[in-house]
Amino acid sequence: MGKIFKQLARHWAACLAVVALLFVQAYCDLSLPDYTSKIVDTGIQQGGIESPLPETVRQSTLDALSLLMGEEDADALQNAYGYYLQDNGVLKLRSDLTDAERTALEEAVTTPDIVLYMAAAQNANAPAGDEAEAMTAAPTAEDLDAVCSQFAAMAQMPGFSREMIQQQLASAMEQVDETTLSSMASQATLLVSLEYEAQGVSHDVQMAYLFRVGGQMLALTLLMVVVAILVGLIASRVSASIGRELRRETFSSVIHFSNAEIENFSTASLITRTTNDITQIQMIVAMGLQMLIKAPIMAVWAVIKILGKSWTLSAVTAGFVVALVTLVLLIMSSCLPRFRRVQKKTDEINRVARENLTGINVVHAFNAEDYQNRKFDVPSRDMMNLQLKNQRLFALLQPMM
Repeated sequence: MGKIFKQLARHWAACLAVVALLFVQAYCDLSLPDYTSKIVDTGIQQGGIESPLPETVRQSTLDALSLLMGEEDADALQNAYGYYLQDNGVLKLRSDLTDAERTALEEAVTTPDIVLYMAAAQNANAPAGDEAEAMTAAPTAEDLDAVCSQFAAMAQMPGFSREMIQQQLASAMEQVDETTLSSMASQATLLVSLEYEAQGVSHDVQMAYLFRVGGQMLALTLLMVVVAILVGLIASRVSASIGRELRRETFSSVIHFSNAEIENFSTASLITRTTNDITQIQMIVAMGLQMLIKAPIMAVWAVIKILGKSWTLSAVTAGFVVALVTLVLLIMSSCLPRFRRVQKKTDEINRVARENLTGINVVHAFNAEDYQNRKFDVPSRDMMNLQLKNQRLFALLQPMM
């Protein structure tokens, strides 16, 4: 292992490039589920609406929302749309709003969105004769227009007070528990959906969101493919270079061996060390640069991402990671002794094959083909049995991972 790391140190720039690319690949792998969730939750279920603050709004809806807000928040909401009047009479949200201003407006408009949507739903259910059917009636854009007209008429009534409405809303919200309040928060985006439906742009908004997020997801996928190709290319070049250096050093050492040293190792063993063993090292280096480095990056990064959402889920994930690592170590500890035996069997197969090829004329002369076949079959079957046991263990590992 020391010589392998010494060889890797010669290619430190390529190894650093592989690590950097694997971080990019891990980011892409862990981000794709988030984009899938966005497409399903926001793009399909919410009609592409991400915020309770509509990008475009009619003046009647804006006035109704303002009546349900405090004076300061209502002025901020009016100013957020006041300077971008479109040709069709629809106000557009200013593009120069800062993130802090946008967040403050979203928090301020959430409760008015909920109240206005509930009023539209009540208006949709009011004419129904059957109460059970009335509860299932969904509000439409016409219901929203009717409610906005009612709020506009209420604002013109003598004695109207914005403070009184705020007190009533605050009192009503205090009586609502946290679970109900969190479920009601989704109704804010439903109000925005009604507003877009009234403007006739709900389908365009949804498709624009799906195309945008789907395009980002496709770009991440293509980036992941490009990074995987680059990692494979760099890893293969590094492993091939290390294999070349090891073969050169091994051959340089072997040709300076004395006859006693060669007899000590045996010619078959030296051939195995120069060919098969170095090929195995080359494969380990290539797989290690692609998989062994990526696995801990993915595991740690996934736990960190989950930790920001739920510590319980993080604990479960960390437990599974520990169990998986333990399982891998147990299987590897069982396989490694068998792999050493495989290398010895490879030496024996090379020795028998070399003896057979060297003395092929004598074998033919004494009609000893059957004897040589049986002699070759013994180490060959032993290696087959060892490899079958190793492959069974790896086959057990794959579905568990």
